[in-house]
Amino acid sequence: MNHQLKLAEVVFSKIDAGLMLQNQARAEQLAFLRSLPLFNHFDEALLERETASLRESVFSAGQTVYPQGEHLETAVIVITGSIALSLSSEDGKEVIVRELLPGDIFGEIELITGAITRCEASAPTATRVLRLTRRVFERLLDDHMFTRKLLLRVCSQVREILDFTETTSLYTLETRLARLLIKLCDQEGRNVDDGILIDRPISQSVIGQMINASRPKINLQMRRWHLAEFIRVQGSRITILDPDALNDLSRPMR
Repeated sequence: MNHQLKLAEVVFSKIDAGLMLQNQARAEQLAFLRSLPLFNHFDEALLERETASLRESVFSAGQTVYPQGEHLETAVIVITGSIALSLSSEDGKEVIVRELLPGDIFGEIELITGAITRCEASAPTATRVLRLTRRVFERLLDDHMFTRKLLLRVCSQVREILDFTETTSLYTLETRLARLLIKLCDQEGRNVDDGILIDRPISQSVIGQMINASRPKINLQMRRWHLAEFIRVQGSRITILDPDALNDLSRPMR
């Protein structure tokens, strides 16, 4: 009998521990959602009710989140890591048209329009996301403020795509690269003793995909800037030593 009681105590203890972990995970999920502009106007009870069915997914580096040409039934919100949206040509050339960072959402346009994904969505690094099902998303659209905020985000995305198209179509590699490094500084820069460190590893191949340029040309330009002490390149880490010089280079000659 004592053995059975001890066994029952162990089982219930494990159940309690599991419930505590679930409650903690849910509390962290709600805190994350409340930190996002899309959701910060909801009161706590309504937010908890409307998002109760959201589930977390984890993707390893290089894993596909959604393939190109997919009909989506869920959108995703990036918690940690990032998602690269890319287009590929028949000869294998790849261009990254947008990069989604924590707090960004992908798939909302496809859920609204019913269109297939035009880009492949992949995780360059280990990435955690929340999955937003069509059913939950459509309920959220009934909220006027949510829909208004979502519309503003979509407009911002359109502007970003237009900026990308303008930059890659009209400007020199030097201007495109300077603009990208400034953008990465704004998003993920960290002050260090002699400059601003872009606080993430990023390869020259990925940089080339982000500005539609070949790796050898990226390498050559970055070596020139390294010698001029505009930047310092150490492996896949870049430190901006002279932000003013890059700002000047980011403004194309008219």
